[in-house]
Amino acid sequence: MQKARPFLLLPHRYRPLSSCVRSQLLRATVSGTTTTTTKERVRTSCTAIRPTAAAATTTTPSHQANLLDLLSKKEIPNGPIRIAFGSCSDQAHGDLSYFDKILNKNPDLMILMGDNVYDTTSDTAAVVLDDTTSFLKKAYQDFGSHPSVHRFLSKVPVCPVLDDNDYGTEMETAKDLFLDFFAVDQSDERRQDGRGVFHSFTIGGEYLQVILLDVRRHATAFSHNSSNKNRDSNDAFAYQGPFLSKEDASCTILGKDQWFWLDQQLQKSAQIRILVSPTQVLPTCHGWDCWNLFPHERARLLGKWMSCSPTNKIILSGDRHFGAIYRYSSSSSSSDDIIPNAEPADNPWEVTSSSLTHSVPEGMVDHEIDNLQIGGPIYGNNFGLLQVHTDGTIEVTLHSTTTGETLRSVQIQPTVAPKAE
Repeated sequence: MQKARPFLLLPHRYRPLSSCVRSQLLRATVSGTTTTTTKERVRTSCTAIRPTAAAATTTTPSHQANLLDLLSKKEIPNGPIRIAFGSCSDQAHGDLSYFDKILNKNPDLMILMGDNVYDTTSDTAAVVLDDTTSFLKKAYQDFGSHPSVHRFLSKVPVCPVLDDNDYGTEMETAKDLFLDFFAVDQSDERRQDGRGVFHSFTIGGEYLQVILLDVRRHATAFSHNSSNKNRDSNDAFAYQGPFLSKEDASCTILGKDQWFWLDQQLQKSAQIRILVSPTQVLPTCHGWDCWNLFPHERARLLGKWMSCSPTNKIILSGDRHFGAIYRYSSSSSSSDDIIPNAEPADNPWEVTSSSLTHSVPEGMVDHEIDNLQIGGPIYGNNFGLLQVHTDGTIEVTLHSTTTGETLRSVQIQPTVAPKAE
């Protein structure tokens, strides 16, 4: 194992009181709603967070909306559908020109899986005492004014979702900023007060369905691992994460309304399904933000996912600041038998892509021994490319944001070939 680096030199995501930990600490004391005055102030200034100068002349709300509308009405193609995906892009930390590398892959769609921008403060007290709106507005300004971001948004439709760093502590205000920046129509149901940003998207009618979950808005706060003595030590490689797994039926990740909505989505006809969770679903070996912190919620989600048709489906996730590929198997753990005697073809795949700008140091998560992981962690800044071929094969590759080269790939063979409509 590589020699441990000083803990304070680790990337932002893994420093003490990082944004993910900070938002959990503050959730109980800082309201996730805003006053009408604050919301109106944000909405009336939404033009300030659009791409500036020349960028603003082409990347308009109607432009992105039109791109998405055209893609959703697209007939089943003769060639593969190409969907790029990624997470954790710190506009102040890294080089956003990685968007050009993604654009070179000619994606039909880009899925941003959360932490699409970061607030610009790392001090907990500053977040409590100041209005986090100013930090997030500046984050979107910096993000949207980058020429690579503008080029990308002018050509490729984007399906985004929020995670903890771009939700912050004032969730309703953060949601307004997010929806305004990504040109979501004012009549969209995500605009409803108090609702999360979960939504779905289809390509080719009933051909391909993308389901994006909101794992933050209505989630119960995680239980902190106060006994983890490694948290403030330099032995970052032995640090298992800030949270404890908790079996408590009252705890939730999605909340009642989103669970009901997800049931409705999974009942819809689709030949291929993609489930996007900003945090990891399958892994059980760490104490960072993940579904296994509430095992009953993870079992509920996997049970629904494994039971729904078709078997041509995959889970995408981010958040962890490294890439990885996972495959569920009930035989991997006797305590993890979600659906007894499930057919091997029903065992879900998950691909994690993170981070676009600031991944963990080489070797940092080598100690996370997970029987579900295939091939070990993938270090270095990365993005994913998912290709759905006409025979139903799902091919996923993880690429370097620096060179564009392939870091890891997997092919998921279909058990049922797609039908021509």
